[in-house]
Amino acid sequence: MSNSKNAILLYIRVVAMLFIVSCHLLDAFKIPFAHILNIGVQIFLVLSGYLYGSKVITDFKDLFYKRIKKLY
Repeated sequence: MSNSKNAILLYIRVVAMLFIVSCHLLDAFKIPFAHILNIGVQIFLVLSGYLYGSKVITDFKDLFYKRIKKLY
């Protein structure tokens, strides 16, 4: 990925993080409509799917070995 694409993804992640933190803070103070900011979770899911899907896998055996090792 290019540097400009990485920067954009970083900014999107920061915005999503701020949405989630704001949602929790507003919910703690019982402010109505705080759940609207919960869209940060969906942003993280979409961004994770994009990043995971754009990964180039060259060695599937190594990938599965690392995943199994992580599980144990």
